[in-house]
Amino acid sequence: MLTQLTLDVDETLVQRAQSYAQRSGKSLSEVVAEYFANLEKDELSNLPPITRSLLGSIPSGVVDEGDYKAHIEAKFR
Repeated sequence: MLTQLTLDVDETLVQRAQSYAQRSGKSLSEVVAEYFANLEKDELSNLPPITRSLLGSIPSGVVDEGDYKAHIEAKFR
């Protein structure tokens, strides 16, 4: 079963991701799904180098779940 997912992503990053997907002969949804599938694996070595380099870049506790929910609610009012 497929589920629709809405993400807030920087426009430049989306353009780069779409370009990558096109070069790879995949849809952007397929690229994201493959990335999520790799998250299920408990081995950091399976992550692309750029992803591994981002791990830990935001200290835990910096983004509060309540703040995020308030942001989303305000955005979609």
